[in-house]
Amino acid sequence: MITNEYVTFTIGKKKNIALIAHDNEKPKLIQWCKDNYDILKNHNLYGTGTTSRLIADKAGLPCYLKPEQLSW
Repeated sequence: MITNEYVTFTIGKKKNIALIAHDNEKPKLIQWCKDNYDILKNHNLYGTGTTSRLIADKAGLPCYLKPEQLSW
């Protein structure tokens, strides 16, 4: 028997967002970060080593590498 049951929960305003891109896609991700700067600046951003550095350097957003908080 199938029932229509849903689980709902509230997500806080400040999100933890992981940003990851293959080498040839990094420029697109950096541009996306620049385009969405005003939104992204209000959240915790995480990334792999090179991606994290590029986001911080080129988009001006703090982006952290915290392996213990990433689940991949």
